[in-house]
Amino acid sequence: MQEVPLDKLPAWLEFETEKMLEPTRRRGQKLIREATLSLEGIRGACLELLTKSDEALKKRAEGGAYRAARSANFLAKNIVKLVEEIKVSDEISHSHLKELCDNLGNLTASVAGLRSQLAPQISPWFIFDMLKVNRTIGKLEQTTLEIRDFTLKEYEPAKKVEQTLAEIKELIELKNQLTNFVNQREELEKQKDDTKATTEKLQTTLSEIMRQDVISENAEIDKQLTSMREKLYDDLRPLAKPLKKLLASVRIGRYHLTLNYQNALEEYLKSPFKVFSSEADGYPILKAILLNAEHALHEKKLEIKGKKLQKALRQVDLVLHQNSLSQLQLECKKLLSRRKELLSQPEVSKLKQESMHLEEELEKLQKTMTTLNSDLSKVNSDIQNAEKRINSSKSNLEKTISNLTGKDIRIII
Repeated sequence: MQEVPLDKLPAWLEFETEKMLEPTRRRGQKLIREATLSLEGIRGACLELLTKSDEALKKRAEGGAYRAARSANFLAKNIVKLVEEIKVSDEISHSHLKELCDNLGNLTASVAGLRSQLAPQISPWFIFDMLKVNRTIGKLEQTTLEIRDFTLKEYEPAKKVEQTLAEIKELIELKNQLTNFVNQREELEKQKDDTKATTEKLQTTLSEIMRQDVISENAEIDKQLTSMREKLYDDLRPLAKPLKKLLASVRIGRYHLTLNYQNALEEYLKSPFKVFSSEADGYPILKAILLNAEHALHEKKLEIKGKKLQKALRQVDLVLHQNSLSQLQLECKKLLSRRKELLSQPEVSKLKQESMHLEEELEKLQKTMTTLNSDLSKVNSDIQNAEKRINSSKSNLEKTISNLTGKDIRIII
């Protein structure tokens, strides 16, 4: 079995099929020359007819002779124009031969239409000139038939070689695509390694900062405040709907609250933890709001009934009368005060800003890593698909080339 590198394969195949296809190419060249001569013959015959009809028109012939000259002139001009629109190349290929055959067929069909329309008006004048034109057109029709028959039958092996060369070109393009995909993967993996190294470096720096006592304490305060915020939300959640209904009733005038309490209610619904932790000890504003809510609930003004009403009243009682949130508020204020104290220290403020900056950078790096992983997944899929297509194309080409040349080969990609 012969091994042939892919980049050498086109030249190898052309060399191996040269002797087999040489007679076919010579026959194709002969037919193209005949087509060219036929077109030149038609053009020459029509130019003669054009000259003679011009002379007849200048003599101002009368009656049928004048009409015949005008029709012959029109016919000759149009046929010359149609002939000159056809460009014949010396290229020998199936696509060119088919295109030439189609163009010649369209030409003869158009000329036939013109002749059938104008010939009755020309006859019996210009009889010899018309015979010459018809003879040259007949010769072109015969050549066209020969080219069509040649293209469909005798040229078939050459067509197969051309298709195989086109498939080799596609395989070369596939190989180049695969090379590009592999290069992309290498670049993405390098970027991923760089991103990972940068991430680890920033994480180390951030860990060193977070291990410092003041920052560690601040982080613990933030963690506790988050937990307290969640507890406040849980305790106020059963009251969310009654308080929203209370605000709606105030806005439409069904229930009265002073403007200050109305504004406070709106703030509580918007940012409960912020308002709660900044209130005076014992959260008097929240209690005043809840007192009005309790009254409205008892008066059935908030359209809450049954179990939901009982649940809301129980929660109001806990917060309003049993001071269930007092300890939470004190602890919140204590932690907020300590955090404010810590952040007022220049060193802590600087470290805090640095840690925030590092966290932002790490978040960006995480997004970059996600994008890189996605891109790597896609390029790996592209590589697998390209390799699959290359292997399939390679196998098919080896069989086709074996049938064409009688030689078993192995294509080296």
